[in-house]
Amino acid sequence: MAMFRGQIEDWFNIPKPRFGLMLTRIEGMPKVGMRVQIEGCFGTILELGRNSTDGQPVSYRDCVSGMPCAAYGSILVELSEYQPERGQWVEEVAAT
Repeated sequence: MAMFRGQIEDWFNIPKPRFGLMLTRIEGMPKVGMRVQIEGCFGTILELGRNSTDGQPVSYRDCVSGMPCAAYGSILVELSEYQPERGQWVEEVAAT
């Protein structure tokens, strides 16, 4: 399986240093406890969102027009001293 990564589409505080990140263009599959980085800041995935349509943490359904959409989902991540921005990439930290 490919390493996990996704692009931030939106976010919200739950309170700091925790952030709910809504992601698009997801590759791979996030997991609770996974170490991630955003712009050189490191954090840990605390929880995975579940799509209300299919119950999956990453969804691949087509948009209303029938055209394919980028994979999307959400994660709760703990990041200290960091402020997410739309368009940034969340990427799994490779195990050493």
